[in-house]
Amino acid sequence: MTPVLTGPDPTTSPESPCVDLDGHARHQDYDGDGIPRVDLGAYEHGDPNPASGEVTGLQWIDGQTLVWNITPGADEYHVYRDLLSNLSGSGTNECRDDLDPFRSDTNLFDPELPAPGTGFFYVVTAESATGEEGTLGLGTCAERSNLDPCF
Repeated sequence: MTPVLTGPDPTTSPESPCVDLDGHARHQDYDGDGIPRVDLGAYEHGDPNPASGEVTGLQWIDGQTLVWNITPGADEYHVYRDLLSNLSGSGTNECRDDLDPFRSDTNLFDPELPAPGTGFFYVVTAESATGEEGTLGLGTCAERSNLDPCF
């Protein structure tokens, strides 16, 4: 059954409940378009495409090499990096596919260090062969919209 998607953007609807009856975020990206929405009902439907959305298992294996888990159904991966001071629920992060020239592998090399007193955050998403990328993972009460996806 396809859910009926309704409701406002999660960043503009603070009165919306944070979680459904199962404890999952209310605002989710069911259709894989990168924008989480609320569906009708007490239980939220997630994206049925397992290749879209945030990749799991990110870890540094040295000071400059980031690796992650293989995502079933992923055709390629996209890297988003930004300053920690820019981290928000809006999902307006900088695409940094230039850090990963082989987008079908599960690692990247980033030689750049943040300025003293600052830091970077990274999000890696999987894209399916049909071009569905999804959101930038879970934020507070909602998935983070991917408003400026990598191309």
